Amino acid sequence: MFLNQIKNLSKSAPYRNFILNKIERIFLRSSFFSLPIVIQLELTNLCNLSCKTCGHSYWDKEKNSPKFLSVDLLKRYEFLYKTCSEFLLGGYGEPLLNKSFVEILDWCKRDPNKLVTIITNGTLLEDKISFLKKVDIVTFSMDGIHQVYEHHRDISFTKIHKGLEIFRSVYPNKRIHVNVVWNKKTDQNLYKLVNFLNDYQIEQVNLLPEKIYSLDRQDECLFEAKDLHDIYMKLQDIKNSTSIKINHPNFLKAEQVCNQPLDSIFILSDGEIMACCSAIFKGSNERFSLGYFAGNLKEDFQSFMNQEKMIEYRKARLQKKPYGSLCENCAFRKVQKSYLNRSLN
Repeated sequence: MFLNQIKNLSKSAPYRNFILNKIERIFLRSSFFSLPIVIQLELTNLCNLSCKTCGHSYWDKEKNSPKFLSVDLLKRYEFLYKTCSEFLLGGYGEPLLNKSFVEILDWCKRDPNKLVTIITNGTLLEDKISFLKKVDIVTFSMDGIHQVYEHHRDISFTKIHKGLEIFRSVYPNKRIHVNVVWNKKTDQNLYKLVNFLNDYQIEQVNLLPEKIYSLDRQDECLFEAKDLHDIYMKLQDIKNSTSIKINHPNFLKAEQVCNQPLDSIFILSDGEIMACCSAIFKGSNERFSLGYFAGNLKEDFQSFMNQEKMIEYRKARLQKKPYGSLCENCAFRKVQKSYLNRSLN
């Protein structure tokens, strides 16, 4: 095993970068030499749906005018391509709406060892189905099934059902994950959703607590103290009834562990770089923005990633010091009703 690790270190830049990141964490460094392991790309902030559960339906439309990630912008980050291990394509928009989707996917998958995941609402798969052979994991966004889905997404459930059927018929063995915005209605619908997904060889369901972007959504928040025990027991029952992995935050803990700024970046469609995927849209007070990278060398980017706000985060995360304002009230770190409230209207 040790000899194999030595060989990997000598041959693989992503593996060397991964090991360096791991060592820097072990030694509680606040300044990193390692580069991002995971790169999330917002191909566009435009979407073909207007879901009640999504910040896209409530954000300031002037500040978040439609943008599309370009291949030319990605080419500036060739030095990151060499050392990263994974690309995640998705954000608050539908990535398949980007007309350069195929070219971007080709750029990401030049090295077959790079893991590529796409997050999609599943309603536009038919025209791009042949290109998805280059994707390792397809994650469908799916807020319940049948009437619950239609209530949240204001579109017929047959749209995503058809997309799922087409995808599985073309790719019977490809990995599929499902993201579910977790609220009162989707929780009540969870047994039916999991039973439905059992027929499609789904690998994993990710339950993502709904962040409340509208005053009209306040009553949909699931995480009130009096309900936590019943939610937990129900989850155990569902997990015992399926082979699908049910992934969710440990909502019984006061705080969740977040590693995103330690190993990931999120490049928005206009080129802005975020340290994590929380509140990426413009106009939010909770954005962890690193700004726009103006350099073109690996050394420039290392300096960019070691700006003061990142050092402050690493000290808090690794050295157990107080979090600054950027992360203290993050709705990913604290899954309680008061923290999930991100009202934009």
